[in-house]
Amino acid sequence: MSHDNKTLRDYVFKYFQKNRKRSATTLFNYANDYKLFFKFLSDNIWVLHQLNVSSISPGDIPISILAELPLEEAEEFQGSFFTKLNKAKITMNIKII
Repeated sequence: MSHDNKTLRDYVFKYFQKNRKRSATTLFNYANDYKLFFKFLSDNIWVLHQLNVSSISPGDIPISILAELPLEEAEEFQGSFFTKLNKAKITMNIKII
C-alpha cells in the first residue's frame, strides 16, 4: 500500500504499517472504512466548528479531533455507515433475485 499524504493521515498510515500481517482484503476494507469516516468528519459541522474553518479536506483532519470527538458525533457516523451498508446489501439482494 503506497502512502498518499492527501488521503491518509500519518497516524492512519502508521496503523496500516503495524497491521501488515492482515490480509490484503481486510486492509482494503479498513482503508475504505477510514475513507468514509474521514469524509464524514470533513463534512461534519462539529468538526468544522472545532477547527474554525468552513471546509477541510479529509486528509487534513488532525488527530486531536479524534481525541475530542463527542460520542454523539461518532454515533451519527455509525448510524449513517450502517444505513449505507444496509442499502448496499438490499441492492445486492435485489440484483440476485
